[in-house]
Amino acid sequence: FTDDQMSAIKAKGTVLVSAAAGSGKTAVLTERVVKIICDKEQNVGADKLLIVTFTNLAAAELRQKISKKMTEVCLSNAGAEFYLKQKLLLQNAKICSIDAFCIDLVRSNFSVLGLEPDFSVADAPQASKLAEQCLDECLLKYYTAGDKDFDLLGEVYKLDSSELLLKKAVLSIYDYCMTLPQPEKWLDDAVNRYTEDGYSVYVKLFLESLRLDINDLLAYISVVQREVLGVDVSPAMLDGYSYVSDFLKGALKHFDSGSINELSKLFATLEIPSLTVRGCKEADEVKDRIKGFNKKIKDDCKGIISKLGMYADIDGEIATGRLLTAKLTEIVKDYRKSYFEAMSSKKLLTFSMIEHLALELLCTEQDGILVPSKLSEDICKNYRYVLVDEYQDNNDLQDALFFAVSGGGKNLFMVGDVKQCIYGFRNANPDNFLRYKDEFPEYKEENERSKIVLKSNFRSRKGVCDFVNAFCNTVMIKEISGMNYEKEDELDPQADFPEISQPSAELYLISNNKNCKNEEIEADEVAAYIESTVKSCMMIGKEDERRPVSYGDFAILLRSPAKRRRYYEEALKARGIPVRGERDEFISAPEVSSLIALLSAVNNPTRDITLAALMTSPFFGFGFDELAEIKCKNGRVGLYACVTAAAESGDEKCKAFLANLSS
Repeated sequence: FTDDQMSAIKAKGTVLVSAAAGSGKTAVLTERVVKIICDKEQNVGADKLLIVTFTNLAAAELRQKISKKMTEVCLSNAGAEFYLKQKLLLQNAKICSIDAFCIDLVRSNFSVLGLEPDFSVADAPQASKLAEQCLDECLLKYYTAGDKDFDLLGEVYKLDSSELLLKKAVLSIYDYCMTLPQPEKWLDDAVNRYTEDGYSVYVKLFLESLRLDINDLLAYISVVQREVLGVDVSPAMLDGYSYVSDFLKGALKHFDSGSINELSKLFATLEIPSLTVRGCKEADEVKDRIKGFNKKIKDDCKGIISKLGMYADIDGEIATGRLLTAKLTEIVKDYRKSYFEAMSSKKLLTFSMIEHLALELLCTEQDGILVPSKLSEDICKNYRYVLVDEYQDNNDLQDALFFAVSGGGKNLFMVGDVKQCIYGFRNANPDNFLRYKDEFPEYKEENERSKIVLKSNFRSRKGVCDFVNAFCNTVMIKEISGMNYEKEDELDPQADFPEISQPSAELYLISNNKNCKNEEIEADEVAAYIESTVKSCMMIGKEDERRPVSYGDFAILLRSPAKRRRYYEEALKARGIPVRGERDEFISAPEVSSLIALLSAVNNPTRDITLAALMTSPFFGFGFDELAEIKCKNGRVGLYACVTAAAESGDEKCKAFLANLSS
């Protein structure tokens, strides 16, 4: 292990480990766990650990690695009962995903929460169906209440033509606030931002939006000025570009004062140039392109002026904004309450509901702040150490949960890499990781809180690491990605590889000069590269196992495979290159989906969708008409209850089906 890795293994207190790609993160986490449970002086039982990974698969793999290490320890310390006992206790250690931990915690304390002990996690169709019903019922109350504020909200969301926009807004706000530790407080704060104290916030947001518009236009003008170099355009047009650019640069200097009136007065003096192509002797295609440039510049200037004009009635804007926000958050609160009640009445919960219930067990709210609950001390006693992998992918609610279950962060070990955060679409908040990274001091043995950076890369050759560093240094700046790529973030290659003559990384900038989709052009370039590389007989492999490169050595990674895969398959097949892509075809194949339906129904036959899929599968051969008849005969109960009733009434096919299902 390197010095930094050893520091991460032995550090005490609250520890944040920023582990770059290929830095041996899993090995460090494994070794740290083994060190803790093998320390006779501390005498921490292996069952007193809580180790949280992002997936159940990762948890199983980590458990296996720790168990293997402990086996090695036991073999090298034959007869030592302490280590044998720890290995046995390891079977009871909580090594799981955050969802699995929360489910277990809530189920263990169901009576405190007023839940049924046999609740289930709702699958997507169940949750979606109930969510839609609850939202419809919730909105119906507002429709029939004669609420003027709701009527105004209806005008904004165009309820006279469709409910879609309002429903989308409610569900979007609900989904986001359910990733927060205090959703009700966040909703209340959203309304309070429109008070006098919120005036300056409103202005600040407006000015920031205006600043972005101006910077975007400046960047666009700069691109246009480069595009028209060498083109036969009038000097007046070029002067027009320069005039607008200089004016906008001057306007940016007025933003520090924060005065909208000053900016309004300034932009009132902007004389938008005509920017015509009169006299241009270039081809019509070129002239049309320049016309497009000029139209956008003029439209954007008018847009900025119009935006400033919106502030003529700022007080009215803020008052209306508060009223609409108050009504919208009220609807979200009503929906949240009714949705939870509907789910729990059916003994169903979503993962986000379960996480909130887990936090409710650990914390209580006092004066708007979360503090430990009476029960939290008993729960926290079960876990002497809390270790969390992939911390950058946690949301605010999960962050609060980890600090709560570790007694306010005591003996909390967080490991991750903010550069690898890929779950922003699920409201993961890497800013928490960045905040701890900024706040925590560099590791020292006596520190209660420490930050350790693992930057040594044992996975890639130097050329690859150099390319990644150069690329990230260019694009990862705080204004764009939320963080700067600092010296400590750079990959430090430590692995040994044989020397090669080819570059370790190549970057291709492709121009689309054909009347084709970009995906087609990119796919054709990739196929051409693979073909030429294989034909060149480039040698790869370790020094004692050198061989020519083959088609099977290439992997193509796509951001959206479903949309782009076919272009690559067509381009590769056109050049005679064999290709195999990972698809969902196996899972969606009729025989496989029927088997999945069988397993799901055996596990829980009360789920109508999977039960119907199984009954209509080749295994049992029920027709849709038969299913409809069975369902209609027995009213508004679940399908399983209908089938059971039909079997009891003498339906032999239903009898046989139930017999097979229970056998």
